[in-house]
Amino acid sequence: MSLEKSYKNISESSKIIKITLVLAFFMNLSTIHEWLGQKEATPFTTSFLKLTEALKEIGDQFYLNAFRDTLRASFLPLTNTVATHSSNETTTNPMMPDLKDPKRQVAAINPDGNDPEMDSIDLTEIDMIDDILTEPVKTPKFESATDSLTGPGTQKDILIIGDSILKSGLQEHFERNLVRKDQNITLEIKSKSGTGLSRPDVFDWVNYVDKNRSQFEKTIIFLGTNDAQNLLIDKKVIPFDSKEWKAEYSLRVRTLLQKACSKSKQVYWVSSLKMHSDAFDAKMRSLHEVVRKEIKTQSTCAQYVSVFQWFTKKSKYTDTWVTESKKAGKKTIKLRVADGIHLTYWGADLFSQKIIESIYE
Repeated sequence: MSLEKSYKNISESSKIIKITLVLAFFMNLSTIHEWLGQKEATPFTTSFLKLTEALKEIGDQFYLNAFRDTLRASFLPLTNTVATHSSNETTTNPMMPDLKDPKRQVAAINPDGNDPEMDSIDLTEIDMIDDILTEPVKTPKFESATDSLTGPGTQKDILIIGDSILKSGLQEHFERNLVRKDQNITLEIKSKSGTGLSRPDVFDWVNYVDKNRSQFEKTIIFLGTNDAQNLLIDKKVIPFDSKEWKAEYSLRVRTLLQKACSKSKQVYWVSSLKMHSDAFDAKMRSLHEVVRKEIKTQSTCAQYVSVFQWFTKKSKYTDTWVTESKKAGKKTIKLRVADGIHLTYWGADLFSQKIIESIYE
């Protein structure tokens, strides 16, 4: 083989590799962007985040992301149910469907503290999911969150905002279960993975609520999972759990509550469920204690919904839950996925039902 031909082959291979790398980058751009959003704020991650956001917008404009989005929409919502029989119980283990000043805060961590306000959950009266899925479901009057920012102001029943806890399955169950309660309900849901109050450069929830032109009867907030991290303010790193960190996060919570209360008659801030990691669970309890105190001392329209003890056994983490109905008997439902944070498809259904019971009691 001549030197010229070898060089030509190398050149062609180099082009193919470059094209493949570019395509791979665009195919995974959303994943990269969400991953960066969950990292601690540093000058590097903030700059790279802005770059991936800009590239994502370019990709959307020229339909470079269409193939990736189609794949995600087609395959991520699928679930897989595996049943195993032990005595008279059935274990269901479904796959999960998907998984300008920053103001943040956290209170002192108390891993062993018990919340006296928490009541044990009783799900024996909840209808079995199998029974629910056989019922005809009417589609809610659902409007995209984007439309509400640009269209005329309207009166709606419920606004639900949140991070990946809401995005990865919970929101679809809210839609279905709220319709079962009231088929005329009007609902708006905005969820974004890797977001919270500690990274407004990723997504600014205060600005989103402030710019929303609709008015609501109720607003439900699921935020905090991504907020146990250091802050970056004017290129200064604010250590997590420091006094300054606490003051900043408290102010951010207060600001969001004020905006939410200006758009809604009632606001419900939902805490985190018990986490598998004791260290992460302590951070979540500490963080949400700040929220609880802000609601207690500052807000007249907001209520704090403590769910730390929901789906626990003797206050300990569990990833399964036993339900019971007259038709199906006892069933052990897989509640949480392997990360010990997010909910399975069936766990999200049970959780949404319990939240709806709490706010409509």
